[in-house]
Order: sequence, then C-alpha cells, then structure tokens
Amino acid sequence: MSDTLSQTCRSKPRRTPLAIAMASAISLAVLPSYLLAEPEQNTGESTEVAEPDVRLQKLTSDYRNLEDELERTNTALVALEDRLADSESEREALESRVSEAEQQREQAEDAIAAARSEAEQAQAEVKDALAQRQSLEAERDSIQQELAEARDELERSEETRQARESDIAALEERINGLEADLAQLREASDVELAEVRSERDELDAELSQVRTERNELDAELAEVRSDTVTPLQTEVEQLRALLPASEGGELDLDSAQAAASKQASRLHTAHEALRRSRSDADDPQAEYDAIVSDLRREQSLVTRVQGGTIYTVESGETLGNVARRYYGDARRWPTIYQANQHIIENPDRVVPGLTVILP
Repeated sequence: MSDTLSQTCRSKPRRTPLAIAMASAISLAVLPSYLLAEPEQNTGESTEVAEPDVRLQKLTSDYRNLEDELERTNTALVALEDRLADSESEREALESRVSEAEQQREQAEDAIAAARSEAEQAQAEVKDALAQRQSLEAERDSIQQELAEARDELERSEETRQARESDIAALEERINGLEADLAQLREASDVELAEVRSERDELDAELSQVRTERNELDAELAEVRSDTVTPLQTEVEQLRALLPASEGGELDLDSAQAAASKQASRLHTAHEALRRSRSDADDPQAEYDAIVSDLRREQSLVTRVQGGTIYTVESGETLGNVARRYYGDARRWPTIYQANQHIIENPDRVVPGLTVILP
C-alpha cells in the first residue's frame, strides 16, 4: 500500500504555489474525517481483523479521488494563471495605449493653445488694419467733401466771371453803337459832340473798371485753385498711392516692397547701433521702436496688395520658430523667407521687431 502511495506521489505533476496551497487545504479538510475517526467497537473477532483493511482501502480510494480532484484543480489553476498572464499583458498594452493617448492629448492641447494665440494675434492685426482702413476712408471722404465744396466755389466764381464777361460784351456792344452814333453826330454841334465824347469817356472808364474787376476775379479764381484745389488734389494722389488698385488706389507691389525694404534697412542699421551702443539719437530705443512701427505700416501696405498676415519677430526668434508657431512645422521657414526677400537678406539672421509677412 505504501508503495502504491509512493508511486502516486512520484507521478504527480509539478504544482504551482497556489495549487499546493489549495491541495493542502483540501487534504486537511477531507483526511481528518477518516484518520481521526475512532474505530467502532465490535465484539466479533473477524470484524476486528477485517476492519483495518477496509478502512485502509477506503482511505486509499478517497486519497486517489482527492489526487484526481487536485489534478483537475491544478489544471484549472494553471489555466487561470495563463489567463491572468494574458490579462496582465493586455493590461500593460492598454496602459501603453493610454499613455500614448495622453501624450497625443497633451500635444493637441499645445497645438490648440498655439492656434488660439495665433488667432488672437491675427484678430488684433485685422482690427488694426480695419481701424487704419476706416481712418483712411474717413480722411478720403473728408477730402472728397472739401474737393466738392471747392468745385462748387469754383463753379460759382466761373458763373460770376461769365456774368462779368457778358456785361463787358454788352458794354462793348453799347460802345460800338455809341461810336456809330458819334460818327453820325460828327456834323452836329460842338456841344453835342462834347457830350457824346464825355459819355464815351465815362463808358470807357466803366469798361476799364469792369475789365479790372474781371482781372481781379481771374486772379482770385487762380488763387482759389492754387490754395484749395491743388492741395486737395495732392492729398488725393497721396491717398491713392496708399491704396491698392482693388480699392481705387494706385499702390503697386513693387513700390510697397521698396518702401518696406527701406524701413528694414533702417531697422538693421539701428539694431546694430543699439547693440554696439553707438547711436547718435538722444533715446536710441525710442528711435528703434519708431522704425519698428514704420516697418509694420509699410508691410501692412504690402499685404493689402498681395495678401497675407503680418507678424513681428520677437527677441531670440528665428524663421523656424515662427514657422512652427504659425504653420505647426518649423521646416516651412522657406515659405516665410520667400515672401519676405525684399526685407530679409540672410534668413539665418533676423532682428527683433522685424515685421514679416506670413502667406
């Protein structure tokens, strides 16, 4: 019997710690009910001899049943451990995916924040452009109104001059008639002739006065044209030079870019002087800020012709930084450089305050 139990123990498969613990618990729960049970007291001799063998056989059978149950339990535990390992792998994979999703969310939030910042700056620039445009339009309307009033005044002066010329023509016609009468009256008495001559002299004086008044009106009209119409026309031409053809102006891309290039050259010179502390101005920083403002205005005029958005480069920024901020890709800096070649000579060297066009 002991050999059988030994062989049974040796043939058992290797158990995991969890399987061993469960087997021990089952054994402690089942075996004591047999091993600790007190044998029944029988009076018969044959019963006392046969009872140990029967109990032993029963215990062996129960033990084998327990071993089978343990084997099935062990098999189930191994399967559970395999499932647990698979679940652990799936958990790690899910945690990796969650980490990647968190990183993507953070990147998306950064991109959204950058886009909001750019949108706010673009809105501010649009407001500035609209305010500038409204100011120019108001100034244009005022000048047009003044020009209309000057034209009305000119028309009234012209009507007065025409009326004077009509009077002069009537006087000349009257003089001609009097001269004809004078020719007829030459044979009249000296008194009548003197009266006619006197009247003629009076008419000549009146005609001279009318001609003088006409000359004064012509001079006044010329002065009005010189003082009012000509300056208004000059201002209108200046305004047209600031407006693109689509808005009724005469501004072209080459002229706008040339003006912006001039201001950019001034900015580079002022930056170099400020960096070396060699500026002749009383307040170098104020002068530098004024040049920055002038360049921004000229670049705004360029965008009104070719389109785009303006951006002022800050200290320490490069075209790559601007491309990353505006386009989300630093490798797109050549796009910015190509749109600003009229103000940028070296794309690797941009100074603070430089206003660039973002197409």
